[in-house]
Amino acid sequence: MILEEDAESIKVSLFKWLGMRRIYWINMNLNFQRFTPSSIENNYVDQFKYTQHVVMEGSLLRDNIAIFIISHSPCLKSIVISGDNVFDYNPEVTDDTLQSIAEHCTGLQSLSLSNCINITDTGIITISEHYPNLKLLKINKCDQITDASIISISTNCTG
Repeated sequence: MILEEDAESIKVSLFKWLGMRRIYWINMNLNFQRFTPSSIENNYVDQFKYTQHVVMEGSLLRDNIAIFIISHSPCLKSIVISGDNVFDYNPEVTDDTLQSIAEHCTGLQSLSLSNCINITDTGIITISEHYPNLKLLKINKCDQITDASIISISTNCTG
């Protein structure tokens, strides 16, 4: 059992350690714990500018969380966004997250979307238009994707 004082001490130690490090990989599982962008200390968000890979998964994943991480991580090469595969819960991630990716991640090579029922053709078309050299695009159980997305991918993503 961790007391509140101990938790605060652990948090301070972690952020002190993070202040001396560059974060290259973020792996967030948001099935059981609520997370808000304000729960990350602003002093350490600068460390995200080195992040190259991010995995965000879980039923509690929301646009505001994904956009916050993405907007502070301009060097992202790969992004995985996924719902909870065990219980088939869907993250509340929309095309706004894909728009943020297009605006902030100039070197994206790989994007994987799974169990994202709120992603539509608009978001996929935005990605295909911004990333002609995309190496991997994985779309799984995104129910609103139609032939329009496939046509746009095959036309624009020639890399």
